[in-house]
Amino acid sequence: MQRNRGLLILAGVTAITVTAAAWSVSERYGTVALEQKEGGLVFPDLQENVASISFVELTRAKGSFSLNRQPEGWANMGAGGYPARQTRIEKMIGGLVALSYFEPKTTRAKLYPKIEVEDVAEDAKSTRVTAKDQNGAVLADVIVGKAKTGVAGLDRDGVYIRLPNEERAWLAEGALDVRYDAVDWSDRSVVDVRASSVGLMSVTHADGEVVEIYRQKTDDADLTIKNLPQNAEIENQYQIDYMSNLLDNVSFVDAKHADRVDFKEGSGFRATVISTSGLVVMLRTAEPEEDETIWVQFDADVAKDFEPTEEVRREAERISSELSDWAFLLPRAKTERLKVRLEEIIKYKEASDRKEG
Repeated sequence: MQRNRGLLILAGVTAITVTAAAWSVSERYGTVALEQKEGGLVFPDLQENVASISFVELTRAKGSFSLNRQPEGWANMGAGGYPARQTRIEKMIGGLVALSYFEPKTTRAKLYPKIEVEDVAEDAKSTRVTAKDQNGAVLADVIVGKAKTGVAGLDRDGVYIRLPNEERAWLAEGALDVRYDAVDWSDRSVVDVRASSVGLMSVTHADGEVVEIYRQKTDDADLTIKNLPQNAEIENQYQIDYMSNLLDNVSFVDAKHADRVDFKEGSGFRATVISTSGLVVMLRTAEPEEDETIWVQFDADVAKDFEPTEEVRREAERISSELSDWAFLLPRAKTERLKVRLEEIIKYKEASDRKEG
């Protein structure tokens, strides 16, 4: 009995010793594996496959979108296929290629949110970046978290990352800025005609009413009403000033091909703005959506009987060639300026005032 008990104790000690040894070996090999990764590229084969990248998908808690390589350049599918910022995408891909492991971090899922490398789900702050070739094969896939600077031993910027199929998070060396909203992967600026350079502006409402403002002399500080009715005078100059800012530094909220928007005649607004330098910008809108947002299409020309500068000619050509096939959703702060009615600007003189006049 004593002998059996001794054997059991010996077996137990042996098991503990073997387990401890196994754990020690496992830990040692794990440490070696981490050390081997340090300084190595996260995607060692990506450099030779850069030309094969055809799609870059960005996934966040609020949704996903892709940037697609096309013969004419990158297209932003998060903005209806509108041209993307080529240099911004190239910089991101270059960041993926150069990304290298610097320091191992947590494997505990509950700590992922602190460095923003949690799985992409509701309320997550992480961004998953997946690069694929034209056949859909994955060339790089990484969850991108917080950026990190000022780390001892880190020669460049750093960023926290985690590969989707791994528990270990890392501080990686390299810059990988992927936090832009979908539309910000495109150049959102489309037209810029400053209020101070507006020579004439005409807005036609869906019901046919026309509001036309103009600058009587090039150096006049204010615009005035061109189609001022008889026995009327301007009461609210601020409404004219408000209208004149329609094309001042215009940026879109969303974009899509113009043939996907119904720009039928009489359903929205028509406007023409002629600058004092001879640039003519024309726009038409679709009928306002239920939330009052408005899709707009632009075109441009140079004013007749006007000798435009080369700059004006180039701008007219740019707008006509680059923008006319697209529809843009503009901020309401801009499209509300189209809605100003003549009655909001003028007042009719009293009979006594007319006699005195």
